[in-house]
Amino acid sequence: MSLDTSFQAEIPVFDQCRVVEENLPDWWLKNNNTLLAPVGISIPGIVIHPGEQPPKDLVIIICSSADLKYIMCWGHSSTILIGNNVSLSEGVIACGSESTVVIGDGVHCTFNPTLNARNGGLIYAGPDGLWASNITIFTDDMHVIRDLKTGKRINSFGGNVIIDRHVWLGLDVLVLDGAVVGHDVVVGARSVVSKRLNPNSIYAGVPAKLIRESVTWAFEDSPL
Repeated sequence: MSLDTSFQAEIPVFDQCRVVEENLPDWWLKNNNTLLAPVGISIPGIVIHPGEQPPKDLVIIICSSADLKYIMCWGHSSTILIGNNVSLSEGVIACGSESTVVIGDGVHCTFNPTLNARNGGLIYAGPDGLWASNITIFTDDMHVIRDLKTGKRINSFGGNVIIDRHVWLGLDVLVLDGAVVGHDVVVGARSVVSKRLNPNSIYAGVPAKLIRESVTWAFEDSPL
């Protein structure tokens, strides 16, 4: 897993997890897949991407159920890590071959996030994040766009999306390959992010542009 070197990634601690083998699809154990979770936790549904074969050598580690609608998997050798005290209400995580999704401790989304990592891509969301409804995070476009003269693909293939700690994403924000969002950033509603956003700043727009620097934010709604 390759991460941007401008900050230290904070990977959740999974010391309370155990191997889960019950109430899983028939193909799960046959294909050398592994699921770890604490005792008694509610496991989200695990489904196969339409038109694909069941995944192989998949590792999912879940410290909190996160209120996900389901996890969709395909291909081989992918990894999904969900930290402690995470809430992604009615969310979907999709993960393809050799791809990685990491959700840090204390990430909360109001409703309906979609995270899609494929083609060896990476989605990393650091801890203590706040996401409004309908956040969408993609590592690439899912379909090829080719140059007519050369025949070469011109859009991204298996990119990285990196979100540092304590980031607030507004309503309907779209985060794409190439995004590196610094800590304590606020991203305005319906913005599109596909580049580096500096820490302690506000960005908004399509594409997202710098609005203000030298800020931070807090979960409480205070008059001062």
